[in-house]
Amino acid sequence: LWLMQCENLAIHRIRITSDRRLLNSDGIDVDACKNVTISDCFISTEDDALVLRAIQKMFTSPAICENVVVSNCVLESSCQCVRVGCPSDHVIRNCLFSNIRMSGRNGINFDYPKRYLTKGSTGGADISGISFSNVDATCDGYPIRIGVEDGVELTRVAGLSFSNMRLKSALPCVIQGNAKSIIEDVRFSDVQLETAGVQAIIHSQCKGVTLNN
Repeated sequence: LWLMQCENLAIHRIRITSDRRLLNSDGIDVDACKNVTISDCFISTEDDALVLRAIQKMFTSPAICENVVVSNCVLESSCQCVRVGCPSDHVIRNCLFSNIRMSGRNGINFDYPKRYLTKGSTGGADISGISFSNVDATCDGYPIRIGVEDGVELTRVAGLSFSNMRLKSALPCVIQGNAKSIIEDVRFSDVQLETAGVQAIIHSQCKGVTLNN
């Protein structure tokens, strides 16, 4: 389900189950939309279960995804349960996720690799004000990953918060920017992490990371 430039939209009590043999079978992609609520849904997919995007190349007007609230959902994915943006997106801001049960490969993914760049672009995505609370996740990979690959230059990745979370994973939480894209103001509070990795949190090229309880 690909939502493009929608406003004042409510999605409630839907069930999406994709064929795991099919690639790129996302659940719900919220692309350059405003004032969206998604609640009480079950989504099980091969690719990303729920995605926030602002794909500028798709639109002539500025692509802005904002004021999205996701609550009381169960997400399963062979890829990412939640993905926020790609490096050549425009603006994604002021979005809330609460009361989410996640399982599968990776949990929450802010991933900005060079291979996802639009041709001729070095990046530019502006990501801010994204919050996750009351999340229970079991992952074969990363429970939370915030990563900007070298060679990608974003406008901003800042103001991210993760609270009241219970995480089980094979790999640690990662916060990894680069010299031109410093990740700023990331807050963890009341987070329990059981991981098979040697470290619980790996971070570099970031500023203002706060750990509380």
